[in-house]
Amino acid sequence: FVGGQVTIVTGAPNSGKSEFLDWIITQLAKRHNWKFSLCSFENPISIHVTKLMQKFIGKAFDFRKDPYNRMDQDEFEESIIMTDNYFNFINIAQVEVTVTGLLNKLREVVLKTGIKGVVIDPWNYLEHKIPHGYTETQYISESLTLIKEFAVKNDVHIFIVAHPKKMTPDLKTGKSPVVTMYDIAGSAHFFNKADNGISVHRTEQVDVYIQKVRFEWLGKQGFVSFSYDTFKRKYNQI
Repeated sequence: FVGGQVTIVTGAPNSGKSEFLDWIITQLAKRHNWKFSLCSFENPISIHVTKLMQKFIGKAFDFRKDPYNRMDQDEFEESIIMTDNYFNFINIAQVEVTVTGLLNKLREVVLKTGIKGVVIDPWNYLEHKIPHGYTETQYISESLTLIKEFAVKNDVHIFIVAHPKKMTPDLKTGKSPVVTMYDIAGSAHFFNKADNGISVHRTEQVDVYIQKVRFEWLGKQGFVSFSYDTFKRKYNQI
């Protein structure tokens, strides 16, 4: 991941796409000292903090039958410090929750804190004021252009979680298909204008499909499988 890019993260409902993105950003914070601004509509800040703490430490926040699977006091304090150092939470009650309103707020945060990454989760919770005479596709295209320009001008990496349109399960297996970036509700521009595209698909394991990488020196298309340890809230590559 580098500054000046936009990554779209998608997947079926309850596939764990936000959970996996939390893992990505905590690893970028731990390994590369990236600071983030988070605009998370579906997670109250207090709950999101505990999720990030778990990803930093690799242990659960709350009670576990095996005490080893739960962070101890020292780990708790360490994870609080790391979360406070690396993450800034946008209070959506104090921001105009449109694309332009959010970018104006993020511009302030960049100047004050020097963030390297931004998370918008999810796209459909933004208030989308589509101008009269515009199609939804035109509106999304222009909105993504504004976001991309912001990322380039401020050298930040912007992650957007985008939900798919309603998917039909396979008639034989009853299982949902892997969501592609063209399945995202609203427009194919989520694929066209993104620098990177990731789809999270959960069955007995978590399969992460890298569906687009604009520049070959940053990665390649393919997939990686993980098991998810629910006792420790931790991903393990298979």
